[in-house]
Amino acid sequence: MADLKITVTDVNKRFGENHVLRDVSTFFNLGEVTVIIGASGSGKSTLLAMMAGLDLPTSGTVRLDGINLFALDEDARAAVR
Repeated sequence: MADLKITVTDVNKRFGENHVLRDVSTFFNLGEVTVIIGASGSGKSTLLAMMAGLDLPTSGTVRLDGINLFALDEDARAAVR
């Protein structure tokens, strides 16, 4: 479990015409402290919700230890959380 990683690849999120996240790619390793900063409305909470499998991206992938969270159904994502 020491190598657990969350990988975000080319994630986009739109709410109507509002493009909240555009081509976000990054990764987070278990045990590291990471800070996500930005102005109000810049997509920080949206990104975190997608990394938790709570919100679906318009496009792109979020992988937890290599597993695409959005290839799972809601019950499986809840079990991962």
